[in-house]
Amino acid sequence: MIVDSENNLWIGTVDGLCKYNPKEDISSPSAPIVHIESVNNQDNLLGKQDFEYGHNSISFDFVGLWYKDEKSINYSYILEGYDKSWGAFSKRAFANYTNLEPGKYNFKVKAKSGDGVVSTNPSTFEFKIIPPFWKTIWFSFMVLVVAGFLLWTFVKWYVKSLENEKILLEQKVSDRTLELEKARVTAENAVKVKSKFLANMSHEIRTPMNGILGMNHLLLDSGLNSEQKELSNFITSSADSLLYLINDILDFSKLESDNLKIENIAFSLLGIFHDMSTTFAHKCREKNITLFREPDFRIKEEYKGDPYRIRQILLNLLSNAIKFTEEGDVTLKIQIIGETQSHTEIKFTVIDTGIGV
Repeated sequence: MIVDSENNLWIGTVDGLCKYNPKEDISSPSAPIVHIESVNNQDNLLGKQDFEYGHNSISFDFVGLWYKDEKSINYSYILEGYDKSWGAFSKRAFANYTNLEPGKYNFKVKAKSGDGVVSTNPSTFEFKIIPPFWKTIWFSFMVLVVAGFLLWTFVKWYVKSLENEKILLEQKVSDRTLELEKARVTAENAVKVKSKFLANMSHEIRTPMNGILGMNHLLLDSGLNSEQKELSNFITSSADSLLYLINDILDFSKLESDNLKIENIAFSLLGIFHDMSTTFAHKCREKNITLFREPDFRIKEEYKGDPYRIRQILLNLLSNAIKFTEEGDVTLKIQIIGETQSHTEIKFTVIDTGIGV
């Protein structure tokens, strides 16, 4: 084979001498054949292979065969499962992929001749990256089962702790309720004992006080002079006041035992009015203050109600008024402010020139 000065190629054959002129070369309609030579520098014998997760970097070497000019061949490839489209044609005869995720892949490569004819049957290599155990379905299932078991155990423990706390709280409430019940019973017993004591003492005091009043009434009927009668009347008024005080103690014990009753009996309101004046007359003279009485002229001789409660309230009000009045006067006023055929509304007023309440 000889090349002359005009770049013609002379080839000797059995039939004679042949001349090849590259300028007269025509394009070939044949497509090149592409073949994957090796995968990860190992010969591609099977066209299919599995790789462990730790070996997830894959390299491919491929070659194109064309009888006319192999150096003019360009390649395009795609890794199905990773690439979205075929790559551009280039003379690069290898491909590298690193850190591939577990899964199935299919590598395809095709060749294009210098005349622009593309191979119709690309060379393929199917492979699979085996996932590690922690990315497998069975491992995920086991994790889910273990997580569910732990969650169930935690919920069961939490519910049990709440039940124990509830039992403990109920026990505390029960103990506290029992303590309060004992305290209530103790307090009620103490109130009963106190009320009984007050009632007994009141009755014990009332007996000699009634004797004093009886003797004093006999003394009044024994022919006393005016001064002696006045002193005896004062004894009677003071004894009555003490009896009212005893009645107050009884009322207090009745209030604690819910036995207090309001009387509805006939009484003389003017009589109570007069008794109040007589009771505090001596105390007013001692303090050199004047006790005024202002009854309403419309007051009737007899009314129905609870004279003991009326007397009790007026005694307290007048006693305080006189106690805190050093000079001047104290006034007891009774006034009718409303009246029907069956009821009369009466206003009691205590006025003093002291420091007030």
